[in-house]
Amino acid sequence: MNIERTLYITLDIDWANDEVLEYSAELLNSLEVTATIFVTHATPVLGRLREKGFELGIHPNFNHLLEGMEGATAARVIHDLKDAVPEAVSVRSHSVLSSIQLSQDFRDAGFTHESNYFVPSHSGITLLPYEQPEGLIQTPYNWGDYSSCQTGWKVTPDEYLECPGLKVMNFHPIHLYLNTDDLSLYHQAKGYTRDVSVLNAYVNKGRKGTTRYFEDLVKTAKGKGVVFDHIKNITL
Repeated sequence: MNIERTLYITLDIDWANDEVLEYSAELLNSLEVTATIFVTHATPVLGRLREKGFELGIHPNFNHLLEGMEGATAARVIHDLKDAVPEAVSVRSHSVLSSIQLSQDFRDAGFTHESNYFVPSHSGITLLPYEQPEGLIQTPYNWGDYSSCQTGWKVTPDEYLECPGLKVMNFHPIHLYLNTDDLSLYHQAKGYTRDVSVLNAYVNKGRKGTTRYFEDLVKTAKGKGVVFDHIKNITL
């Protein structure tokens, strides 16, 4: 693994409907790049994603446990979601919720890679994978579409690709579908994510947003000789 010349694209699907998820998969296929897709729910689309060679991890939601839901445990949340993705060895929690205990639960459930820590690339901090706890490789990410839509597009694709160390990016199908450039757009469209006929009216067709950034990123990366790989292949 040449960490300086490898890019790890990840998608948190966040219960995206099948049409939105298919759109993202076709976008990646059209650009001839692969990705790790963190899954929140069972859907027939998962079979097609496997056929296309994407890595499928899990994206468990533990938020309801913090709200005191009775009879639920983190181990049960992990187990139930892994039933939908039995091959998964990579994990990122919804809301990137993390703890020492959760990391141990992931490791004990057979996961080898966790990607729950976000350190933005513009911080100037160089990221490297590390092991914690024993048997679980931590693979923090340093770019996210949600963060960029919230705080502004602080780094160009060229600047991002020149940052040293691990380069893991986090996208969401809904933001790729909408070409979200600002979270206000997403909040306006959020209530219609299950109705594509209405959702289409909110697609950003003029301003540069998540999809255009992604397309520029891929073009720039290929021009620099950067390769694309899966989270599960990151080694120490």
